[in-house]
Amino acid sequence: MTQNNPQNAGRETDVLFAQPGAPEAAGTVTVAAGLPGKLKPYQLPAGSTIRDVLLKAELNPEGQEVRVDGETVTNLDTPLRADQTIMLFRPVRGNVDDTVTVAAGLPGKLKPYQLPAGSTIRDALLKAELNPEGQEVRVDGETVTNLDTPLRADQTIMLFRPVRGN
Repeated sequence: MTQNNPQNAGRETDVLFAQPGAPEAAGTVTVAAGLPGKLKPYQLPAGSTIRDVLLKAELNPEGQEVRVDGETVTNLDTPLRADQTIMLFRPVRGNVDDTVTVAAGLPGKLKPYQLPAGSTIRDALLKAELNPEGQEVRVDGETVTNLDTPLRADQTIMLFRPVRGN
């Protein structure tokens, strides 16, 4: 059973903790993981890593800043310790647009992808593991034929089966 920390009730810092006084199972470690304001407790085998808890929590660290107890980490293979808090944040960027984020996929199955600035439609399709061969490629609803067109932030790339006449 879990409960909110009553000392922080109503604040964005609320996190979930194991029931006070409840012992951890032998050979396990309990940590909190998630996005700010949406943390959940996870119990993992001792020796588990940051990568393990992110997988269990179904969190994708790609393009995100990973923080453990408030400190940015880059080595996701670092072993966990009991009562740590693992959170994902969008990286804070200055006035430099060094990446673009686009949505790519099939209708109803779009996913976000972050690419270096100057990337093309072809680059996004490769990253999304989508094969445009025999498909109609649309960017923001408009059909495109030049896959080497540079992307702009927040564009949507979708593949459609071409409509065939009778």
